[in-house]
Amino acid sequence: MSEPEQYADQPPTVGPPSAGSRGLLIVLFALGVLGLAAVVLVLMRLRPQSQSQSHAAVGKRLAALAVQPLTGDAAPVTLGDLKGKVMLVDFWGTWCPPCRAELPHLVEVSDKFAGQSGFRFLPISCGQGESEDPEELRSLTEETLQQLGLHHVATYYDPAFNTRKAFDEAGRFQGYPTTFLLDRQGVIRHVWVGYAPQVGAQVESAIRQMLGSTP
Repeated sequence: MSEPEQYADQPPTVGPPSAGSRGLLIVLFALGVLGLAAVVLVLMRLRPQSQSQSHAAVGKRLAALAVQPLTGDAAPVTLGDLKGKVMLVDFWGTWCPPCRAELPHLVEVSDKFAGQSGFRFLPISCGQGESEDPEELRSLTEETLQQLGLHHVATYYDPAFNTRKAFDEAGRFQGYPTTFLLDRQGVIRHVWVGYAPQVGAQVESAIRQMLGSTP
């Protein structure tokens, strides 16, 4: 009986991989790790972070706020103007797809509280670079609002990044969109970084709780 026939009925054995096979496995494993890391980073960016995730700004009192009108019937707003009010402050950009996806949800939620004097919504349109031209920002913002069907929304801009600097001092400003909810004493109570479809429901629930209102 030949050697192959002698072992025909026995299960095959697997020896250690060759040097070439080991190299291929290492490369595939590394690619898998990198791919997993990329997925995690994307999910972290898209997943909104709120008070339950202990954002550094939560619990800090905002030191300054001064924004100028950009579109709609907006008027200049300072921190003193908002004393005693619950504030929803959204930093967004026309160039930012997650911002464009989130804004209609925040507007829908804010419209539900528009008749309450104790609530203010400040959507602050932000440029992409290190400097912002108000006229260019106004034009792009108006165009985006038209595209999104948000014709009635008053928006603001942040001259010299001063308001963003104040939020950054309270807790690291991480990018766009970032939404802050402040209580009547000007203390930051919730922070959402990034966009996910459930943001609207989370924001509405938090506002109702702070205003003491029910659906």
